[in-house]
Amino acid sequence: MPILKIDEIAPDGVKITLDWDKFVVGSSMFIPCIDNEKCVAQVRKICEQKGFKVSHKCVIYGEKLGVRIWRTV
Repeated sequence: MPILKIDEIAPDGVKITLDWDKFVVGSSMFIPCIDNEKCVAQVRKICEQKGFKVSHKCVIYGEKLGVRIWRTV
């Protein structure tokens, strides 16, 4: 498992850096991963620290399995 900064995730053991500054209310992001539950848990933890409310759905996008996260508030 890589060493992560506070706002990075690694659901499958590969570090992913997300641009949280561009994650505004009403926007969404797709995070390709296999371990969807771990991805959601890591994203929810970061969003809770940042004061973001989010919803999620496990999807296949462009033939890739992953999680789509929407910022609601």
